[in-house]
Amino acid sequence: MPVTYEVLPSQGHESANDTFAREVRRGLSANPKTLPARYFYDATGSRLFQRITELPEYYLTRCEREILDRCKDQVACAVAREPFRLVELGVGDGQKTELLLRHFTARQLRFQYVPIDICEHALVELAQSLGQQAGLSTLCVHGIVAEYFEALEMLSQRNAQRNLVLFLGSNIGNFNPFDAWQFLRGLRESLNPGDLVLIGLDLKKDPE
Repeated sequence: MPVTYEVLPSQGHESANDTFAREVRRGLSANPKTLPARYFYDATGSRLFQRITELPEYYLTRCEREILDRCKDQVACAVAREPFRLVELGVGDGQKTELLLRHFTARQLRFQYVPIDICEHALVELAQSLGQQAGLSTLCVHGIVAEYFEALEMLSQRNAQRNLVLFLGSNIGNFNPFDAWQFLRGLRESLNPGDLVLIGLDLKKDPE
């Protein structure tokens, strides 16, 4: 299985440390105080979050996997006609996506898996895990360490291959409503006509 990844250089003039300092200063000066959720997911934060998803109380991962299993044929049919990229924003441990990878591979679809994450450690662990999985020997994996939109813009410029973008885990819930709107608008603007997006959304709950 060919597994590679690349680290995109940061766009703009700020260093990563300067961006971090600016966003922390702005967030802790706000009322209520806030911090961008992406800073939770360094190597240690990513490992801790994967342990959280295994708790009985954390139903999201189990529910989403069940939905993907039930709908995997529909997803495959939407992209089966031509080669495509399966692009995942924020990879985690890749367990849910592995279900789609196996199904697409079994159906002999022509695709490349492109996980995108700001944590290089998460991509390395994912590549190692996939490399040990039986039945995925023909899978082509090319990870990108970068912010989501930087990586998507780069992909859109490389060739006109169709993208199926995954944004799972109800990660949209990390945004307030205005930021979620901005994120979705930015996602639309980063894609080409004919690209597809599959987003996992948790339903609102009664707090009790």
